[in-house]
Amino acid sequence: METMKKGVQDSLRYIPLLQELVKRDFKMKYKRTYLGMLWSMLDPLLHMLVITIVFSQLLGRDIQYFAVYVMTGRLALTFFVQAANGGVSSFVGGGLYIKSVKMPLYMLPLSKAVSALINEALSLLALAFIIWITGAGFKWTILLLPVPIFYIFLFSFGMGMALATWMVFFRDTSHLFGVVTTLLQFLTPVFYSADSVPVNFQWIFQINPLYHFVTMMRKLVMYGTLPTLIDHLICVSCCAAALLVGAAVYRNGRNKFILHL
Repeated sequence: METMKKGVQDSLRYIPLLQELVKRDFKMKYKRTYLGMLWSMLDPLLHMLVITIVFSQLLGRDIQYFAVYVMTGRLALTFFVQAANGGVSSFVGGGLYIKSVKMPLYMLPLSKAVSALINEALSLLALAFIIWITGAGFKWTILLLPVPIFYIFLFSFGMGMALATWMVFFRDTSHLFGVVTTLLQFLTPVFYSADSVPVNFQWIFQINPLYHFVTMMRKLVMYGTLPTLIDHLICVSCCAAALLVGAAVYRNGRNKFILHL
């Protein structure tokens, strides 16, 4: 408990540095682009359009407001991938900071998660546009959307911290994670309904944290229903597990970083 309290205090003290790291990420990401941060809204719209055109007749016939369904799931998946994938190379790519700036090293994967969170917030404008143009209607429960988004943020940060540490010692980590993210795109019901999968394969969804995050988001956005206590307990457990694993891996490896960078 004392360690967690100290970690929170350190994070608050280094907020100005975190802001600079996030600004750097955005400058690098949108450098030499004409539309800049508008891509945070256009990218999910374009992907949703492609997926809807390709899969709406094949897999989306029984899904009402298929475009909203796809986009809600895609926003959750993309948020995780951006945050965790950015975190993978944060220690390796931030070697200069590690060697020259006195700071908690976990601020590097944290900045990637915060950058992805800002992108997610901008992408919600695109989601609102799709809800409006399809006539799906805005449910009052959409106001609670920050809750599952915060769960994804915590889960992504925990995973990003672990992956970033492993990347220092095993440079193949980024390639392996790329395979995992590709697999997750098919194992998470983004463009198909979970009910369309045979019962004997349903257990795959239950062990996939992203499935639970996506389901909660869809309840709030599409169906106007409140997540149950069980829904929250599952999501909180996934976040706690990711943060504990991430913290343990980071704590065991941080003192050896300087030897491998």
